[in-house]
Amino acid sequence: MAVTEAVNDTIKVIAASLLMEQVLAPRFQFKPKRPDNQPTPGFDYGESGYDPSRCNVGVKPPKRGNSARN
Repeated sequence: MAVTEAVNDTIKVIAASLLMEQVLAPRFQFKPKRPDNQPTPGFDYGESGYDPSRCNVGVKPPKRGNSARN
């Protein structure tokens, strides 16, 4: 009986861990760098903004009210 409970608890922990991994996984969207690239609407490029002469990293802010993470 104790072994059965321990195995069930272990399986529950593994399932919860896998679920949390999917929920908390960041979503990246990489775009190729080309001279004619423009800033992607809705993305935040930081304090200095989008600079076409440099390599830019834009981050899409999370949707409000769609997640428990704030």
